[in-house]
Amino acid sequence: MTTATEFGEARPRLLYLTQELPFADDAGHKIRSRQLIEALVRSFDVTVAGFIEDGTASSHRLMGCRVIAERAAVRIRRQPVRLAQAIATAIVRNRPYSLGKFDNRRLFRTLRADGESASPAIVVANLAMAGYLDAFPRAVRIIDAHNVEAALWRDFQAAAPPMARPFVRREARLLEGVERAAWAGAQGVIAICAEDGRTIVSEAPDARVLVAPPALARQPPAARGDAQRADVGMLGVWSWAPNEHALETFAADIAPALRESGMSMRVTGPGVGASIRRRLERLGVEVTGAIPDVRDFYAAVDQVAAPYFQGGGVRLKVLEAIACEVPLVGSPLAFRGILGREATIGDVAPDTQGLVRLLLRNRADMAAARRRAGRLRQAVAAAHDPDRTAEALNGFLSARLRGD
Repeated sequence: MTTATEFGEARPRLLYLTQELPFADDAGHKIRSRQLIEALVRSFDVTVAGFIEDGTASSHRLMGCRVIAERAAVRIRRQPVRLAQAIATAIVRNRPYSLGKFDNRRLFRTLRADGESASPAIVVANLAMAGYLDAFPRAVRIIDAHNVEAALWRDFQAAAPPMARPFVRREARLLEGVERAAWAGAQGVIAICAEDGRTIVSEAPDARVLVAPPALARQPPAARGDAQRADVGMLGVWSWAPNEHALETFAADIAPALRESGMSMRVTGPGVGASIRRRLERLGVEVTGAIPDVRDFYAAVDQVAAPYFQGGGVRLKVLEAIACEVPLVGSPLAFRGILGREATIGDVAPDTQGLVRLLLRNRADMAAARRRAGRLRQAVAAAHDPDRTAEALNGFLSARLRGD
C-alpha cells in the first residue's frame, strides 16, 4: 500500500466532492462515499465537500476529515414546486436536470478560495460534482462513477409515463455527453463494478479506470432476535426510482402470492409513497420506516426479496444481506457487480414467478437456505474486502499523482 513516506513526510492533500455529505448511512450513494473516504484517509489528507439537506445534522468533521458543507434542497423528486423549478432551469441552461440542481455558485466560490489557500493535489468528484473540478486546474482530477447515469435514464424510459418519455430521453442524451466528456477529461475514473468499467472504456477509450468494488461489512452474521419475525423482508430507500420500481413489482406480482401461502412480509426504510404503502398494507405487508441499525432488520426476517429489474451499479443492500448471512432471493440485476456471485446459483430468477417459487422453497427448508447464505458470504468476502480495495485505490491515485 502507498504511504505518506512515498511523497515525503506530509501526506498529499485530497479533496473529495460528493453531492450529499455522508453523515449518515441512509442511502446507497452515501454508503459508497463513506467506504471510499475510509480508504482514502489511509494515504491522503482528505477534505470532504458537498451538500447537506436543511434540517440534517452535520459537523465540521466527518470520519476525521475537514468538511466544507453547503446547505441546499437536493432531494426534490417528491417536492413538486422545487422539482418544476429545477427542471425549468435545466431546460433553459440545456443541462441535465439531475446534475443542474447541484450547480451552486456559493459553493464554487468557497471551494476556489479554499483551494487557493491550501491547494489539493488530487480532487475526486462524482458526476454531480464534476463541474466544480474547474476550480482546481492544477490538481489531478478523478471521476468517482457510482453509476453510468445515462444508462440508468435510458432504462427508465420504458416505465415512464408516456408524457414524461421525451424528458427522460433528453436527460439520457445530455447525460451521455456529460459523462463521456468527464471520463475523457479526467486523469482517472473509479468505477463501482467491472460492468460499468467496460462501459466507461467503450465510451472513453483512453480513460484510465480502476474498478473499486464496494466493501462487504466485517460484521458477524445477524443474530436471530426475539422481535416479531417476518418470513420475507425488503429494505431500502424507497424514494430512489429503481428501488421504487422494485417495491411496485413486489406489491403487484410477489406479495399476493406470498399472502396466499400464509407468509408474513415486512418492508422497512424511508421514502415509501402513500399510494404504494396503502397497497402493501392491504396485502398484509408490515410497512415500517427507517431504523438506526440495519442489523435489527436482518435479525428479524427469515429471508430477503430483491426483485430489481431497473437500475445499474451495485445493490449495496444486497451486499448488506450477504454480510449478515440472511437468505437472499433476487433477480440477476440484484447481483450485478457482486464478485463471487456464482455462489448464488439456485437463488436467482429472471422473473417474479421464479422469485416466488424460490421464496417458497426457502421457507420449506430454512436450514438449507441459511447454509447457502453462509457459502455466499464466503464466496464474496475476498473480492469485496475493504483492505484490498483501499490498497488498489490508493495505489491507483498515487500513480496518477506521479504522472504514471
